[in-house]
Amino acid sequence: MQRSKLFKWSTVIIICIIARLILLWIPQKNNVCSTLSAYFNINNNENCWHNPDKGLSVVEIISKYGYKFEEHIVTSEDGYRLFVYRILPKGNSSFNQPLLLMPGMGGSPEFWLLQGAESIIFLLADKGYDVWLSAVRGTVDYDEELKKFKDEEDYWNFSFHEIGIYDLPALTDYVTKRTKSKVIFVGHSMGSTASYVYAIEKKTHAERNLKGLVSLGPAAYMGHTQGFFKFIGPKNEWVWDFTKKIGCYAVSNTYTKRWITSLLCSQYPGVLGCYYFYGYMSGLSPSEERPDMVPLFFSVMPSPISMRTLAHFGQLIETTRFQKFDYRDDQINLEKYGSLKPPDYNISQISLPVQLFTGTYDFSSSDKDVDILYQQLKKNGVKTSKYVFPFAHADYLMGRNYKEFYKSLLRAIRELHSKHKMKLVTRLTVLYVVVKYVSCTENKNNVCTNLLDYKNLQTSKNCYYNPNLKASTKEIFQRYGYTYEVHYLKTQDGYMVKLERLGTDEINKKWKGDRQPVLLQGGVGAAPQFWILRGEDGLAFQLFDSGYDVWISSIRGSFPEAKNEKYEKRDPRYWDYTFHEVAIYDIPKMTEYIAEKTDKKKKIIYVGHSMGTSISFVYAIERKEHAEKYLRGIVSLSPVAFLNHAEPAIRLLAKFESIAFSVLQALGIYALGEPPILRVLIFQICSHFPTIIICDALNGRWIGSLPTKERADLVPVFFSFFPQPTSWKSFKHYAQIINSGQFQKYDFGLTGNMKIYKQVRPPKYNISNIALPVHFFLGTNDDLSTIKDNDQLMGILQKNGVTTSRRIYDEYAHNDVFLGTDYNKFASDVLNVVDILRESNEPIK
Repeated sequence: MQRSKLFKWSTVIIICIIARLILLWIPQKNNVCSTLSAYFNINNNENCWHNPDKGLSVVEIISKYGYKFEEHIVTSEDGYRLFVYRILPKGNSSFNQPLLLMPGMGGSPEFWLLQGAESIIFLLADKGYDVWLSAVRGTVDYDEELKKFKDEEDYWNFSFHEIGIYDLPALTDYVTKRTKSKVIFVGHSMGSTASYVYAIEKKTHAERNLKGLVSLGPAAYMGHTQGFFKFIGPKNEWVWDFTKKIGCYAVSNTYTKRWITSLLCSQYPGVLGCYYFYGYMSGLSPSEERPDMVPLFFSVMPSPISMRTLAHFGQLIETTRFQKFDYRDDQINLEKYGSLKPPDYNISQISLPVQLFTGTYDFSSSDKDVDILYQQLKKNGVKTSKYVFPFAHADYLMGRNYKEFYKSLLRAIRELHSKHKMKLVTRLTVLYVVVKYVSCTENKNNVCTNLLDYKNLQTSKNCYYNPNLKASTKEIFQRYGYTYEVHYLKTQDGYMVKLERLGTDEINKKWKGDRQPVLLQGGVGAAPQFWILRGEDGLAFQLFDSGYDVWISSIRGSFPEAKNEKYEKRDPRYWDYTFHEVAIYDIPKMTEYIAEKTDKKKKIIYVGHSMGTSISFVYAIERKEHAEKYLRGIVSLSPVAFLNHAEPAIRLLAKFESIAFSVLQALGIYALGEPPILRVLIFQICSHFPTIIICDALNGRWIGSLPTKERADLVPVFFSFFPQPTSWKSFKHYAQIINSGQFQKYDFGLTGNMKIYKQVRPPKYNISNIALPVHFFLGTNDDLSTIKDNDQLMGILQKNGVTTSRRIYDEYAHNDVFLGTDYNKFASDVLNVVDILRESNEPIK
C-alpha cells in the first residue's frame, strides 16, 4: 500500500516537472517583470513586458541605440587575445578623454549595457568621453584559435594577478597609442583588483599610461565578505585541490550553458532561485531591487572564470590580506617569491589618484573592507575619495537609483580629468555652503527658559541662542578662554581611550604651587561636554579656576574616533565589555598617564557620575593596590552600585534582560547610541516642540526629575550630546545586579561562570577591598541612585573603616548634577569636598 502511494505521488511530481519544462520551451511575448510574483503569469500580467535587449550581443546593443563603434583585438605579452569595443561619441566632440572600462569576475562587456539606452557607457559617450570596453582574458568565446585550449590547465593558469601585469599594460598601451592621451581606468569588482595589481607591480608603466583609477565595488581587502563568498572562502584550498584532481580548471560558461541559465532565470519559479542566489552572492539592497533585471543579468552572466581566480579570491577572504597567489607548495612559493608564504601587495606603491565607490549592502565588497583600503591610501598620501551608496555589488549598473550614482561617477571622472578646475569648484562650493549655513543659523534661537516656550522658539522673549549646543569640547573650552589638550591612549586590551585636558597659560602663570589633578568620568551615554554643559559655570571650569588640573575622560567606544586594534565598531566583538572592563583597563591606563604627565607630584582625585561611580568602585576593588597608589579619593555624584530600590519600572524591565539582549543581538544592535544617525534623530526630536516635552518627561520617568528643579534651556544642549555610544552589555550587567540584589560581576551563565569564575554564580564585588575615601552626593528625587541603596553601600564602607560623607539635595534627580536649578550650592559643595581631599594629599610613590 505504501509503495503504491509513493509511486502515485512520484508520478504526479514527475508529470508536473515535465509540464513545467515544456512550458519553458514555449516562446514568451514578455520576458521581464517588475515584481517577482508577476513572473508566475508573465504573459498576462500588466507588470510584465518585453525587453528586446535580452539576448543581444554587445555589438547589437550598441548599434541598436545609434552609436558608432569599433572592434579591436589586443594581444597581451603572454599571448592572450583581448577583445575591446570602442564607443565613439555622438556628433563632433573635441573633448575625447579616453576611458577604459573593465568588468568584474564573470563579467562581460554586455554588463555595462544592462540599462539599455540609459546605460552608463552611452551617458559617457554623450558627454564626449572616448569609451573603451574591455573583456577579460578567457571570458569571450569568439576567438577560434583559443577554443582548443580552454580545457587545458596551462590556458586557465591565471588569476587577476596576470590580468594586472599583462592585460592592463597591453590594453593601456593600445589605447594611449591611438588616442595620444592618458587613460582613466574604471573597474568593477575584479576589474578594480587588477588595476591595483597593475599600479603596484607595474608602477612606472601605470603612471605613464593612467590619470587615475575609478573603482566600483572594489575588491582588495576581503575580510568582511558575506554570503556565498564568505562560505566558500575558507574552503578555497579544498576546492582548488579537488577541481585540479578532476581536471576542472574553469567555471566555463559556453553559449549553451548560458542559454539554459538565461531560460531558467526568466521563468517562474526558476527566477526566484536565480534572484535569491544573486542576493546570496552579491547582497540585496531594499531600495535598489530590480526584478526586471534578473533575466538580463543572467543572460550575460557568468562568463568563464578560471578556478585559480576563484582560489585567489578565496585566499584573500581566508587570510584577510591583499596578497599574491599561494601555490600551496613551498618549493613553488620559494621559486616565485623567495619565501614560503606569498607576500602582500605593497599598497604604498600606488601613487595614482583613486576614486572608491562602495555599497552598504554589498556582500562581496564590504564597505568595511573598502574603508581599510581607503585609509591605507590616505595614509600613503594618495589623492582618494570615497562615495557610499545603498548598493549591493552589481547595483552600480543595474540598481533602481542608478542616476544618482551616475552623477557621482561623472564628478569623480571629471576630478581626475581636470583636477585643478575641480579643486577651485570644490572650494567655491564649500565656501557657498558655509556662507549659506552661517546666514541661516547665526543668532537663531535654539533654547528657551521654559519648555512651553519652545512652541514659539524664534519669537518668544524667553528663548535665545546658545552657541554651546552641538559644540565640541575644544570649541567650548576656547569660547570661555581656556586652552585645550587632547591625549589618546591605548589600553592593555587594545582599546583607544581619550583624555581632554583643560588649561590656560595665563591662569597657570598666576597659580602658585602645583595643581591638583582631577579626573572627571561621566555615566551611561555621557559626553565630555556634560562637565561644561552650563558654560562658564560648568564644574570643570570651576575646578580649574580653583587651582585644579582638570582631565575629562572618554572611555572605550564612547567617541567617534574610538578604535580597537582588532575589531571595528560594527563587529559585535568590539562591544563585548561592560563597566567592569572599563574599570580594570581604561581607568588604570588613564591614571598612569596623568601621573606621568604631572610628574607624580600628587595623587589624583576621581570625580564620577552614575556609571562613572560604578567604574570607580570596581577599580578600587579589583585593582586595589593600583587605585590606592594613584588615587587620593573618590567623589561620587548619583552613585550606582546596589539597585534594590530603583524605580519599579526599571526593575520590571530588568527581569526581561535576557530576552531584550537576545533581540538586540539578533538585530545587530550592540550599543546605545549606535549607529550615529540615531543620535542625530534623538537630537532632532528632543530639541523641538512638542516632542521636547516628551523627551523631558521620559527622562524624568526613568531617572527622576522635576520641571521646577531643571533648567529647560539646558535640555536641548543635553540631547545634542546624548547618548554617546555605550555597550548594551553594560545595561545587561546592571539588569543582573537589579535581579540578583547584589553588586556582582557579570553573569556569563552556568558554563561561562565555571570557566571564568570557577563557580556556578558570579561572585559579588568585594566592597571590603575599598580603602579610599568615598564622598556621596545624592538627590531625593533620584529614581536610579536612591538614598536607601547608597546607605547600604555607605554602611559597608563605614563598617570597614573607610572615610565617607554624604550630601543630599532636596528634589534633585539623577542628571540634575548637570541640569539642576540649585546648581551653585551643589558645585560649591563638590569643591569643598575636593579641597578636603587636596589638603591631605601626597605624591605618588
